[in-house]
Amino acid sequence: MDIAKLVVTARRMRAKSSYHDAATLGSARIAQNADQIRGVFMHIHKCAGTSVINKLQAQPETICCVARPGDFDGRTGRERIPDEIWNRAKKFTFVRNPYARIYSSWTMFSKAWMWRLVWKDFDAFVESMYFCDVDRQFIRHEAPESEFNATLDTVIHHCSSFHNPKYHIDEMDHIGKVETMSEDMDAISKMLGVDIGSVPHLRKSTGGGGGSYRDHYTDHSRKLIADKYAADLERFEYSF
Repeated sequence: MDIAKLVVTARRMRAKSSYHDAATLGSARIAQNADQIRGVFMHIHKCAGTSVINKLQAQPETICCVARPGDFDGRTGRERIPDEIWNRAKKFTFVRNPYARIYSSWTMFSKAWMWRLVWKDFDAFVESMYFCDVDRQFIRHEAPESEFNATLDTVIHHCSSFHNPKYHIDEMDHIGKVETMSEDMDAISKMLGVDIGSVPHLRKSTGGGGGSYRDHYTDHSRKLIADKYAADLERFEYSF
């Protein structure tokens, strides 16, 4: 099976399922609300970002930033947010227990048969992180060309460390946790002076087999995550 062709197919499927016409593009939203904007949400992958972005659509005082260049429905890359707005706005984001986050990434990828051909199980998925630099986002040259290089760019994009520069974590005024989202959203509302309200969890993945993410780890995969995401675990006081 040609893995590279599978990746191309996956990307085309995602492009066809895009709903750009369903919401105002981020750049247009910025132009429309420039004088009102006082909050920027930084979307970190697999940390309830879709839910927060959906909720913020009704808030002209906020814009959403994604960790890649471009103009998307309701959000943009950092390069499209004027420095004047970025510098004056209060910036906020959400993090999540890395063990739960990486398992959530696996459940997302494993729903598609093409990814199942790459990783037979969760252990194999975690093992692939060995070939990634999650802080600087590149694939180590030792990675097996035929098995990994065509897919790891997508994996790293969704599994990057919170300390990856694309997330601008050190510029945030408030870093909430998915595990305490209700309390953090209240704090963010007060910080911005707007009533955002509760955030329902959209696209919540339960994963194959259900149960807690802990049920799907082996001693080996647990150690790999502990080593690879040590900085995230320590800074945000997460444990298995």
